[in-house]
Amino acid sequence: MEHLFKTLRQNDFPADFLLARLRGRAARVRLDWHELAREEAGLAGQALPAWLWTGPEAGRLDAAWQYLAAEKRWVYGRMNRGLRRDFAPLFFFLELPALVSTLRLRENGEAAEMLDRIGALSLLAEKHFAALRRPGPAQETLADLFTSLAGHSNMFLKEPAAGPQSGPALEGALLDGFFGYVAKAKISRILRLFFRGMADCLNLLLLQKVARWHPEQFPVFLEGGSFPAKRLHSVALRGSQEEFFASLGLEPGMSPARLEGHLLLAILRKLQKEARLALEAEAPVIAYLFEQYLFAQRYSLYLRRAGIVREHLPGELAA
Repeated sequence: MEHLFKTLRQNDFPADFLLARLRGRAARVRLDWHELAREEAGLAGQALPAWLWTGPEAGRLDAAWQYLAAEKRWVYGRMNRGLRRDFAPLFFFLELPALVSTLRLRENGEAAEMLDRIGALSLLAEKHFAALRRPGPAQETLADLFTSLAGHSNMFLKEPAAGPQSGPALEGALLDGFFGYVAKAKISRILRLFFRGMADCLNLLLLQKVARWHPEQFPVFLEGGSFPAKRLHSVALRGSQEEFFASLGLEPGMSPARLEGHLLLAILRKLQKEARLALEAEAPVIAYLFEQYLFAQRYSLYLRRAGIVREHLPGELAA
């Protein structure tokens, strides 16, 4: 699966080398995540990299995603071959926003240079983005992407359904294909913990969307979470989302942004606890990368709400 990514210089550093470097790097940014999880939260008083506030990148929505891309490349570049193989599912998951953004921009007729820019920032091999940029209907484009990915992984054995589909349905096919793969893959305990939490987060957000918008066709719930897809479908069919959320200790009537912030923070806290225990070498790495992902997400949301965005580049993970 590691062949899905760009070729970076190989090294033979042991895992302890990476963990030592990570500890020093993580000390640069200290965030109050309880504050940032609030829907109306800003970033005042947070200890952030100075370049995000000064210089030519300040106020650009894609600045945070450039930061995340640099952090992913830094970690990946200091992994030996075994670590790259073991962490390939995590890195692919963190690249899903880039694929989703390319799908959205292409559907909206954005300029080719914007699509090239996303591909240049991504760790994924360029040929996968080339598949997305080929002319033709979006459905054919996604089928080309699945074919490109399947050449290096058994992740996407299930191609999207035939016939015209909207952007959200195509994005859902990407997530469905990935989480279906992860649910059956041989991965470490800590990676399983992370992906279970993400599947739960995305599924609960889907449940909330069904309750708010009452779509004619229910979305496909993701595999690998704490709740079977059949149970989630039954909850959506009965319209009993509030009761289901209450049984999980979630406040009724939470906004989508607040619900997402609450669920993502819970995942981060679990990862940070695992990292402190340090029973497995993977835990500090996953906790670090996920914290950088959340930082990029919150920073871009802050720029939108503050009204100081100078350039728009979608970057959120589709839910």
